[in-house]
Amino acid sequence: RKVIKLLSEEFPEYDIGFVGSSLKSRNLEYKEVMKDELVLVAPSSYAPSVITLDDFIKMPLILREEGSGTRISLEQMLKSMGIDVLDLNVVAILGNNTAVKEAVIKGSGFGVVSKYSIRNELKCKLLKKVAIKDIRIERKFFAVRRKDLTPSPSARRLWDNLSYLMKG
Repeated sequence: RKVIKLLSEEFPEYDIGFVGSSLKSRNLEYKEVMKDELVLVAPSSYAPSVITLDDFIKMPLILREEGSGTRISLEQMLKSMGIDVLDLNVVAILGNNTAVKEAVIKGSGFGVVSKYSIRNELKCKLLKKVAIKDIRIERKFFAVRRKDLTPSPSARRLWDNLSYLMKG
């Protein structure tokens, strides 16, 4: 939401932003840049490495704020299974992935975050990835820019080469 808000200003400071969901807008253009997976994370001492959906619903969860790409993707997956986010045991709602990860590390609950955002924490054994049996939450990352403004030459070059730059 913050990126969209910044790009929506009359005279935005930035030409291009990166977001975890695309929202319909007359003035914004989106380009898919990569696929992502959301994963459940637990404190490193948590024992099971696979849980059921029923277990997930009962867990003390730390979620991202309403409107974030992470939250939207989670809500869409839940809705497809007939579950409302209000059915979850939400103990906190935080404004960014770092805050969610820190709260989980400190043992405040379990979080749902991008697999890309936890590489270091997994390597350092600060967090543990926990699979939800038969569930996979996929999403896409998008570059976004204003349609109604002429971008700088460097921003135009970046936009035109995003597919090439994001491979790998």
